[in-house]
Amino acid sequence: MRFCDKIQYIGSKLLMVTSIYVFVGLSFTGTLILFSLSVKNYALLVEMIISFFVVIIMAFLISHFGQIVINASDDIFYNCYFCGWYKFPSNAKPYVIMMMVRALSPYEFNSGPFTVLKLNYENFNTIVNTAVPYMTVMASLM
Repeated sequence: MRFCDKIQYIGSKLLMVTSIYVFVGLSFTGTLILFSLSVKNYALLVEMIISFFVVIIMAFLISHFGQIVINASDDIFYNCYFCGWYKFPSNAKPYVIMMMVRALSPYEFNSGPFTVLKLNYENFNTIVNTAVPYMTVMASLM
């Protein structure tokens, strides 16, 4: 837990900047894909398609590492529960129960100081689905 707290402290601002970059990058590269199709500039089209997929892969990897931490936090609870804690000596049972209670709320990486965005698969989907309407609005302004 201390390790995750240190990573959260060091990386929350960086993750916030990266999340904003992903959102803006998806919006602009998607808009430039539509623009390059309309002006029939195929070199720009290929470049923007590659950029679009690189940004999506980067967003997925960031969310994937956050999801790994959530899954590991969930595994702590299940491993504590199924370890046969009821067979432990009576002075050790409260410690296992305290570990299970703490593990009920999973540890999550947040981007930003105010828990703006939790890094997991659900929010990766939200970022991608939110970038698409911005992309269409910017394309309609061209």
